[in-house]
Amino acid sequence: MQELPKNWQKAYWISRVILAVAFLLAGMYLSYRILLPSNKFLYLYSNPASIQNNLSATPQKNNLPLLYATTIDDFSRISSEISLKNKTEDFDLSGKISVRKSYQAFFYPQGEDITVPLEQSGFNTEDGKLISSPEAVYVLAGNQKFPLDNPITFESLGYDWNKVFPLDEETLSQYEKGKLLNIRSPHPDGTIFRTIDTNKYFYISNGEKREIKGSQELIASYTKDKSIVSVSEKSLSDYQKCSLEKTGFFFTSYSCLIDASFLTEYPGKNYEFSVETKSSQVQYINDIQIEFKRDITWKNIRSSLSLIKSRIILKYSKK
Repeated sequence: MQELPKNWQKAYWISRVILAVAFLLAGMYLSYRILLPSNKFLYLYSNPASIQNNLSATPQKNNLPLLYATTIDDFSRISSEISLKNKTEDFDLSGKISVRKSYQAFFYPQGEDITVPLEQSGFNTEDGKLISSPEAVYVLAGNQKFPLDNPITFESLGYDWNKVFPLDEETLSQYEKGKLLNIRSPHPDGTIFRTIDTNKYFYISNGEKREIKGSQELIASYTKDKSIVSVSEKSLSDYQKCSLEKTGFFFTSYSCLIDASFLTEYPGKNYEFSVETKSSQVQYINDIQIEFKRDITWKNIRSSLSLIKSRIILKYSKK
């Protein structure tokens, strides 16, 4: 093999070192993105119907809507940034951003208590039950069967595989097929929530959660053959908050950082964000960007590896 000229050998070895370093850095970056992922969300207040919006919104009277981010991972920090429509002389956006974590349906307003057995309540006794065919798993609600799009969605909703009951095709055909439930979907009517910290039971119906009160026999009439979803009552009042501060070029944006580590103890996949500001300032807000981040710690890396492993097993074991 012919040897390179001496004046080329130095350039050759330098290029090899540069290439090796580039591959090493690329590998480190890829590993970082896999093991410590971040989730980004956007909502355009100026265009609520935009396809760019990946935050669900619930309108509030005389204020900005409540926003819901959906993620099944745990994070260390949540950064929020609000951008204004344009720079306004001497304008100073004042306010806070608060966040709490649970399931979106558990954030519903609380309705009247339920004090009669299911058979006397007027509710459909089949609502909230999990059924299956060889092709899919469904949730029954309002004489409809709602298919779940994949096993990860099933588990992110807090359901129990042992509470899925197979039905024959003839029985399944009696139910109208509803819309596909994905990871962003709230729980359907008939869902039973149980608070792990106060041992209360709640029934979801028409946009409300209603506490089931009475004897064990009465409660059992609602929970029989249902997959009970665990929640925390404390999570409803545990808001993490941060104050908005000017940032960005020409100070046309405001941001703040929330410590999300306190929220990891609560079950749920939904983070509810509330922007608290003066009603007179709402008209100047264009959008909000939210990013969930993880700190670089061995605990988070081990947690990510364990999560990746469990999702691979779940994906292939439920086929």
